[in-house]
Amino acid sequence: MKPHFVRFARAASVISVFLWVSSPAAHALELAGSMYFVAAYGSTRVADQPMIDSTDNIIRTALPNLSQIDSGVSSAGHGYKLQLGYEFTPNFAVEGGFVDLGRLTYTTSYSTLTPSPWPGVLGDITTTYEPARREARGKGWNIAGVGILPLDDEWSLFGKVGMMQAKLQTNDSYERLPFNIKHNPFGAARNSTATKWSPNLGVGASYRLNETLGMRFEAERFSKVGKADTTGRTDIDLVTLGLSARF
Repeated sequence: MKPHFVRFARAASVISVFLWVSSPAAHALELAGSMYFVAAYGSTRVADQPMIDSTDNIIRTALPNLSQIDSGVSSAGHGYKLQLGYEFTPNFAVEGGFVDLGRLTYTTSYSTLTPSPWPGVLGDITTTYEPARREARGKGWNIAGVGILPLDDEWSLFGKVGMMQAKLQTNDSYERLPFNIKHNPFGAARNSTATKWSPNLGVGASYRLNETLGMRFEAERFSKVGKADTTGRTDIDLVTLGLSARF
């Protein structure tokens, strides 16, 4: 009797384990506690007006005799990110890594007004300068909490809230006057670097190709990147398509 009882107990154990693994709860536990990696590439868009306003104010501070200014901003339009994450449950993860927010270019044409040394004889002197340029690149390290909503075995939606230690570094160029004299409209803020924590919000969708690989589409905003009185400050949007891998 004893050998038959042992065989029956073993069979019952195997069946119980099989049923447990096959259940939805076991499937959720299987997915929980997994580490993943994301590599994504996409496009960036700079909020033009905040960057124009803050950089125009830098020039106004540097040039008290500024009489007219006409500025614009364009972006290089490319960015990427490398993220390492840990999924604690099927509904929550934490991820972080390196983010490149691409480049932006600020250009401005401006005029200064110099009072006449001989009022009544010679009018005030207006000098117009060719466009000055400020190229800036944003990059840094981020960390975020991710809320996940599984739709089925393949598709999930997610939202994220986090922070990025964003570094904005500028490279300024401006007109050279006769005798190789430089006219610097950025003053003490020329060729500046600012590193500060910036809020990060994002939404997206992921598609699971198999147990290891997946695809991910994501739209994010990195707010208040840079400092208003040195590099200029703006919001930068990053839209990416990437691959994810679990391990």
